[in-house]
Amino acid sequence: DLDNTLWGGVLGDLGWKKINIGGHNMEGEAFKDFQLNLKAFKNLGIQLAICSKNEEKNALEAIEKNPNMILKKKDFAAWRINWNDKAKNISEIISELNLTNESVLFIDDNVSERDRVKTSIKGITVPDWPEDPCRYVTKLQSLEGLDVQYLTYEDKNRTKFYQDEKVRNKNKEKFITHDKWLSTLKTKVYFEKGNEKNKKRILQLINKTNQMNLKTRRISELVLDRLINDKKSHLLSCKVKDKFGDMGLVGIVSFKVLPDKIEVIDFILSCRAFGRSIEKVMLLKIIQVLKKKGINKIVFQYLKTQKNKPCFEFLKNNLEKVKNNLFIYRKNTKFIPPKFVKIS
Repeated sequence: DLDNTLWGGVLGDLGWKKINIGGHNMEGEAFKDFQLNLKAFKNLGIQLAICSKNEEKNALEAIEKNPNMILKKKDFAAWRINWNDKAKNISEIISELNLTNESVLFIDDNVSERDRVKTSIKGITVPDWPEDPCRYVTKLQSLEGLDVQYLTYEDKNRTKFYQDEKVRNKNKEKFITHDKWLSTLKTKVYFEKGNEKNKKRILQLINKTNQMNLKTRRISELVLDRLINDKKSHLLSCKVKDKFGDMGLVGIVSFKVLPDKIEVIDFILSCRAFGRSIEKVMLLKIIQVLKKKGINKIVFQYLKTQKNKPCFEFLKNNLEKVKNNLFIYRKNTKFIPPKFVKIS
């Protein structure tokens, strides 16, 4: 929220010059300190978004022009600033950023708005919020789920990734077909073996990705180290770039090469990279190993969860379904590589 949450006072009544933020008064400095703490969380990869009942033009003007504002427009991954129902707005933000309800925390000084969101969006965290802004920082720091144990390149740049994605989607509206849009992106995929430099991000993807995740297993760093050092196993990370920017390390494939088959262990792709044929490039990479080794088949054992249906749909559309959750690619099966993605 904005009014009396990020700053003191109601913007529509006061105007951007007179909202209470900083200004060497106790409450103004409390709001400024609260923003400094939010900025610190943003720098650790926790995304910030705005849901406020205000005029968008006026709110963004306040954010950009008030000299005491710590948070600027570039610090927010998304916003809904209008007079619509806040539950509806937050649901739209969750959809836009491709998040789960459980990964979202909503902060608002208004108890009615908090109750409305809490009862409307199952799984979202809506903490009781103190009336005194001088207690905001203490309350924020007491909340669970905001601890970040390590920081990856993707964490540092996640807001930029979301902003680039917004530009991509805006650009997509210009094209009649999805394929025409894909053909303009100039997407490149870079594969790299698991190593000391990328293993923190690999561990993060394994332990947090839900939708495009073959088995949704969760592992420790020790188990990952064993996988990286196992000579019978292959672990490849997948980085993506296109004309709009660097998307970072967004995918993982790991598999064992056995005498008669390749057994896929992990097939994981971040939700940010869905729908651009990157999944097909990851599959193609395994097929290339199959052909090089002269092996007959690739086996995907899908483990169903409440959230990984997108992975099932991909397997169903691209592989032979042998049993309910067992999918196979056979050596002589025709596979058409994606046209609009290059492997570098």
